[in-house]
Amino acid sequence: MPKIKIKSRKAFSKRFAKKTANGKLKRGKSNTSHLFGNKTSRQRKSSRKVAFLSESDLKRARKMINHKST
Repeated sequence: MPKIKIKSRKAFSKRFAKKTANGKLKRGKSNTSHLFGNKTSRQRKSSRKVAFLSESDLKRARKMINHKST
C-alpha cells in the first residue's frame, strides 16, 4: 500500500518560492501594489528591496513547504 503524499501549502509556496544559499526564504514587502501617491519617496524606495523571513517564522515555514532541502 503506498504512503500518503504530504501536500505543500500552495499559497505559501507561491509567496516564498525562492530560497537563498544560507537557507533563508525571500519574501516581498507588503503595501506595494497601489496608492503610491500617499507614500513618501523613502517608503516607495524601501518597498523595492527584498526582505527575508524572520528566524522565528522559518521553522513553521519549512513545515508548510515540505521540501527535503529545507
